[in-house]
Amino acid sequence: MSENYEFDDIDISKKVRPYTLISVLLLFFLFAILDALNLLKITDKYIEIIGDICYMVIGFYFSSRGVEKIFRIIKKK
Repeated sequence: MSENYEFDDIDISKKVRPYTLISVLLLFFLFAILDALNLLKITDKYIEIIGDICYMVIGFYFSSRGVEKIFRIIKKK
């Protein structure tokens, strides 16, 4: 495979999780602000779903970072 198609550790693989976390949190806050200002009416069912998605993304982000650090420590030994 050509060097043009190879990704190093800094590229896409390390940016997907932070960008996903930021985008989900921004959407959550945007919906919360629009609902508080009565510009958009969000039903309780959707609030629950959006909250669950935020919990999952935040939990996955921090747990996967922890697992990566543990594997790095084990790999160095």
